[in-house]
Amino acid sequence: MKNKLFSTFSIIIMLSLLMLSACGSSGFAKVSPTATSVPVGGAAAEPGVTIAEGHVEPVTFKYLSFPTSGHVGEILVNKGDVVREGQVLARLADTQQAQASLEAANAEIESAQQALDELNRIAALAHSEANTALIKAQQAVTDAQNAWDNINTQQTRDDIESASSDVADAQKDLTTAQDDFEPYKNLPPDNDQRQEAQTTLDDATKTYSDAVAERDTLINNYNMAEATLQQAKDAEAEAQYTFDQTKDGPDPDQLKLAQMQLDTAKAQQATAQLALDNNELKAPFAGTVMDINVVQNELVNPGNWAIVLGDVSQWLVRTSDLTELEVVNVSEGQQVEIVPDALPDLTLKGTVQEVSNTYTTKSGDILYDVKIKLDESDPRLRWGMTVENRFQEK
Repeated sequence: MKNKLFSTFSIIIMLSLLMLSACGSSGFAKVSPTATSVPVGGAAAEPGVTIAEGHVEPVTFKYLSFPTSGHVGEILVNKGDVVREGQVLARLADTQQAQASLEAANAEIESAQQALDELNRIAALAHSEANTALIKAQQAVTDAQNAWDNINTQQTRDDIESASSDVADAQKDLTTAQDDFEPYKNLPPDNDQRQEAQTTLDDATKTYSDAVAERDTLINNYNMAEATLQQAKDAEAEAQYTFDQTKDGPDPDQLKLAQMQLDTAKAQQATAQLALDNNELKAPFAGTVMDINVVQNELVNPGNWAIVLGDVSQWLVRTSDLTELEVVNVSEGQQVEIVPDALPDLTLKGTVQEVSNTYTTKSGDILYDVKIKLDESDPRLRWGMTVENRFQEK
């Protein structure tokens, strides 16, 4: 009985040793790490293809915050709104006071500038330029006067009266032709009587149009010559006024005072503009409002972001696990196939835009950031989506 038990026990030990030997030479062998990441779903990497995980982000985005503390007075956009560069997205409650200060400063600048301009008008150079302008204006009056004298004649008035009479006669003939055509207008176009009446009407219409054009041309030429003369005289009067106002140079003390007033107003404007800018949150570029982190009347402080703005007209992918062993297989301009985890049937084309020269450390691995520009897009893409990037062999 003991021999039988010993024999059975020996057989069991031998079988166990054989099974362990088989396992040690097959599926339980230790696999050496490679420089290619395992793709999503556990599929083996293709030869010559480097695979890395990444996330989708807008080509440009920025977390915007107010540069000064205050309570939120207005939020002028909603999530998803498309905004233009420079558009105001939100304001603090003190914006109205800042705006009023800026408007007052602008008014002061306008007033100071007008005073300085008035002084400069009477400078020696301004006087010389005014003299030249006056001479030209006087010559323009002479030319316009000659043109007016040539057209302001009895003959011109007689021609206008005759042309007006021709228009009246043509109008009567046109009315008659229209009345004569009326009985035939519903007849077939090839009807002889209709054709004759139509021809008469067409001729009368043309005659009337020609008469009106001739009359209007005569009248317009006459009126234009008169208006040109009046305009030349007005310009001469303005030139004479400017010339008279610039006979003497400006007073030095007045000029210095005017410049000081303008400089002071500009400084006040800069201060007011800065205060207004600090109270307004503006879009630094055209894009889409991705998120809003404030509510009306909330107290905000510098550094706490209020709105996220992103330019989603173009998507980028930023890798998250590309190691030092893999980055040597990646270079700018390299083609990439991109498959979102959420859209496994979608494959997009991309191009490596930038390979970082610096690194980060994560769980003992040296990682490099690579930016990939998508050459195509899909409306289902969202910021932050995880994707698999397949870098094609160079």
